[in-house]
Amino acid sequence: APVAQRTERWPPEPKAAGSNPAGRATVSSGSYGKPLIEALDNVGVAVRDLERAVAFYRILGFLPEYATEDSALLRAGGIVLYVFRTDGPVQPLRSFDLTGNAPGYDHLSFRVPDVDAACRRLQELGVTVERKPQDYPWGARAACLRDPDGNCIWLLQRIGREEP
Repeated sequence: APVAQRTERWPPEPKAAGSNPAGRATVSSGSYGKPLIEALDNVGVAVRDLERAVAFYRILGFLPEYATEDSALLRAGGIVLYVFRTDGPVQPLRSFDLTGNAPGYDHLSFRVPDVDAACRRLQELGVTVERKPQDYPWGARAACLRDPDGNCIWLLQRIGREEP
């Protein structure tokens, strides 16, 4: 059967005032035309066992900036994780094969200079690498692992093209 092709424009044109050089409407945060969003500030990770999660992310190179009884702010380079304790229901594990997962935030991808060396080091430290390093057609050599709560983590080494 033929695959239906999307005919509507995506994303839809914003209805906010203003325009860019291409003549498309832009969304701004005020009368100065500044972007509404400046950067990704942090990623929140809900966990059952805060101490175990912090220990795991420390193995990956994250260092705590502060911690309370129920949460910790961890940083590695320009990446910030807000790890917090939850008692909500356990969710089914997400697949590393992305297209079968339910909608929602899916995984964390961390860029590394050498994915094979990173995996060897993590395995030496007791971390299980679930999907060994392999090359992908979208320009990366990648491996997959899970944090103690089963969250998907990709380690990416860009290959064959410029860094984004």
